[in-house]
Amino acid sequence: MLMRVFKRSWETHNPDIPLDVHIIDSPEHVSRKYGFDANTAKLEVWGACFKQDTIFLDCDMLCMGKMADGFDLIKDVGYTKREGVDCILNGGVSYFKYTPAGREFMEEYVRVNRRMYTDADFWEYWRVRYDGLNQAAFGYVMENSVPADPMPEIYNLCPPWNDWQSARMIHIKSKLRRQCLEANNRDPDTSGIVGIWQSVKRSII
Repeated sequence: MLMRVFKRSWETHNPDIPLDVHIIDSPEHVSRKYGFDANTAKLEVWGACFKQDTIFLDCDMLCMGKMADGFDLIKDVGYTKREGVDCILNGGVSYFKYTPAGREFMEEYVRVNRRMYTDADFWEYWRVRYDGLNQAAFGYVMENSVPADPMPEIYNLCPPWNDWQSARMIHIKSKLRRQCLEANNRDPDTSGIVGIWQSVKRSII
């Protein structure tokens, strides 16, 4: 249902940008955490599909507005910078232009993620800085190889939910995900978001 709501909300606000959805089979659980297996499988698909200017997105999203103008804010690669939290980026939304530098970043991103997937010591240092696996690999590449441009968090809003009405994309994760799926939310900070998510859901079932 998360993907279906995201797809409908995307088509509502960005009808001129085709959304290419990839359903990835559950990978074999071989690493330290299942999420690492899944995220590595996802990134391999992203790398293989990168053949034009692309916005890469996770499926647990709610689209609230136009997204194309994000490309005007970056040179080659963009990530949404988080404010007031330890981890400065969230990998749910990233912008890649199909430039030489954009292609180099993606190639390095996939390569470094593969290395971190099997080398816990290498991953640990970058995990402390960026958390996760894909995010740690992304951070490594932008610090050591190809730079990336920070973008306003409205392109991938995560908590805290200040001024959420201005968001272009809201990341439906953790507590907010449970609230949306259970449709039982009394949190005033997120009740508006849950209401919109539920409204989109009702439009497709």
